Amino acid sequence: MASEVIAALELDKSDINNKLLIITERNDANSSFILSCVMSERYNKDSAFLIVTLANTFRHYHNVGMKLGYNLDKLSKIKKLDTIEILQHLSESICNSSNLEDHINFLDVNKTDIIKNLTNLIRFKLNELFRTNTNVCLIIDDISYLLDLNIPVRDIYIFKQNLKNMLNVMENLSIVLSVAVKSQEDLIIANSFRHIGDSVIELSGLKTGKSDLVTGVMHIRRLNEDLKSWGAQNIYHYKLLDRQIRIFAPGTANTIV
Repeated sequence: MASEVIAALELDKSDINNKLLIITERNDANSSFILSCVMSERYNKDSAFLIVTLANTFRHYHNVGMKLGYNLDKLSKIKKLDTIEILQHLSESICNSSNLEDHINFLDVNKTDIIKNLTNLIRFKLNELFRTNTNVCLIIDDISYLLDLNIPVRDIYIFKQNLKNMLNVMENLSIVLSVAVKSQEDLIIANSFRHIGDSVIELSGLKTGKSDLVTGVMHIRRLNEDLKSWGAQNIYHYKLLDRQIRIFAPGTANTIV
């Protein structure tokens, strides 16, 4: 299941409360399995979740979660999970209501207001979750999609700082987000988030091409305990199976998969 990924990320050795995990995707790698494995680890530690979906849907993460042993629908019913589905907001009209969420119409505001409104909505939902939960994990899948909404890089920098501020003031909040790097602007965003991350995970395809035994390569680097210097980079190969993710040292696929 998720245990090998959790061990590779050392989530079984240290708590990610008050920490920021950054996942970058290169060469069409897909990091949603990392997000789901982190959710599995957080679920086992009784964390609540706010999932902001840009690349995938909530149903995607629910279906993967069922394979990994947790049920996001049940968490939603007991107020341990909330979602912000950006594409859903883009396709809906806002009704007259006093509810904060209903007032946020991403279609009718300028680009800077999109970031402001998204930040306010995330903060509002996190505060609601913290009313009844001790730990909350914020998941954002592929922040580079904000560029596809024509949001300038400078405004995404503002969003980055907003997230960092939330992490500083909300005790027992953890944030895990992914960035797909397909352009120079994506790379600028990814590098910017790397600078504030506590752990950085990079997924990529094999340099030699496709393999039946290996899905891709995973590079992991973490801040040392002094929070000032980076530890050594660990490199793994991984293989995605229907109900399992295998993690192993480069060159050992024949003995593992």
